[in-house]
Amino acid sequence: MTNICQEVIKPIPFKLGRIVITRGIDDLVNGEHEKLIPLLDRHRSCDWGSTCEEDSALNNEGTHDGGRIMSEYHYDDIKIWIITEWDRSVTTFLLPSEY
Repeated sequence: MTNICQEVIKPIPFKLGRIVITRGIDDLVNGEHEKLIPLLDRHRSCDWGSTCEEDSALNNEGTHDGGRIMSEYHYDDIKIWIITEWDRSVTTFLLPSEY
């Protein structure tokens, strides 16, 4: 039996860049963009929402090595993704179908 120990990497603060939303997200919140602020705050504070364990670990690493960061949340029972690009130039709110 092999015991594999993985070091847990703690995330560090990262820049969001320009914040943009897709048409699907705009329609979802009926143009009331302030409704998205709590989700953006969670993303910025390294709460990755309902991402799987592997994606959460990749996000944590990404805060250190410049990888892409992706969070998954639910708004009115609809899945929303927030993606911060590897170069931290832009953070996008989108529906999975818009990827």
